[in-house]
Amino acid sequence: MKSQLSNLTKTMLLVSVSALIVLGYVLSRLAFKAFKTAPPTQTPYIVEITSTPEPTAALTNTSATLPTETAESSVTIVTVEPDASSHQVNGVIYSFENHVGVATSLAWSPDGTRLATADGVSNIYIWDMETGYQIKSFSASEEGGGVEGLSWSPTENLIAGGALDYRIHFWNPDTGKELYSTEVHPARIVSIAWSPDGTMVASGDDVGILNIWDASNGDYIQGINGREFFFSTNALHWQPDGTHLAWGGLDANVWIWDLDDDFETLVGHEDSIYALDFSPSGDRICSGSCDNRMIIWDVATGEILFDDSSHPDAVNALAWNPDGQIIASGDTLGNIFLWKAETGEIIKMLKSHDGWIYALAWSPDGTLLASAGDDGVVRVWGVK
Repeated sequence: MKSQLSNLTKTMLLVSVSALIVLGYVLSRLAFKAFKTAPPTQTPYIVEITSTPEPTAALTNTSATLPTETAESSVTIVTVEPDASSHQVNGVIYSFENHVGVATSLAWSPDGTRLATADGVSNIYIWDMETGYQIKSFSASEEGGGVEGLSWSPTENLIAGGALDYRIHFWNPDTGKELYSTEVHPARIVSIAWSPDGTMVASGDDVGILNIWDASNGDYIQGINGREFFFSTNALHWQPDGTHLAWGGLDANVWIWDLDDDFETLVGHEDSIYALDFSPSGDRICSGSCDNRMIIWDVATGEILFDDSSHPDAVNALAWNPDGQIIASGDTLGNIFLWKAETGEIIKMLKSHDGWIYALAWSPDGTLLASAGDDGVVRVWGVK
């Protein structure tokens, strides 16, 4: 009898434990689903930037005194007002905090109504920029790992990004469905750029291989091997007319390729280059480096037009706004600088993230600036 009771007790205990395990699994899946579809952790908020009583002089070198920080909500903002005609950073600011780990990259839709962002475990999120709410999320890869170089087609409802499997994948942002992918790169993809006409996608990896693919089906078109020259293909960008590709190398040079046999190198940095962007007119290019400097170059002559080292650490992200008047730069300490493109004067400095800034991108109309950070947050700043 005791043996039967003992066996019955054991059986009931096993059933109870099994039931708890099943319940825990169900609850965890529900929590995961809720996490994947949840709106931003905070509603949009407004930050009004008030200038100092007397304009603060623009920073021109690393020895300049930084202006005083002022805090609002979860964002710390540093205000610099060189003159009354400066662009203002105010209006609606979104803070998207759903990302797991770091926020690795971001891309605007061509009409500016949506923003795509990616995180360190292969999640891609689509945000409605009118409401600030997440409207779609999906996984880029079953293997996990961050999505690199997220890019939105300038002509189609299509986004591309590099995954841990060393391929570029193409998705429909409305459904999250993968449509096709490219062949495998020999190493991790670190940058992607869609050609201005939308017909090609360029990708670069961290051993210096650059490939160009047919954007309609992912087929290989052409490529170059820079293993012995620039060693890594960072921050790929097309010239706005689509005739040249530019990137930064670990050799501290900016490389510009005519898609045939001719290369131009811009020599001036002293360390690896991880950020660059063309001006909207294509006649200038800016570059950011681990030497803490941002340089603006004349593309035709290779002349340095402006060279500044105000950033206290490596310049890791750059974005030239669509009207050509402002350059945004981000560093590995979480600072964003806004510069006058013609003079190199600093308009403002925003203390925006804890840790690295991985990406900066202007909305197509130039009124919003998005930043992706090491803290897993994507912030959108109103600029007018």
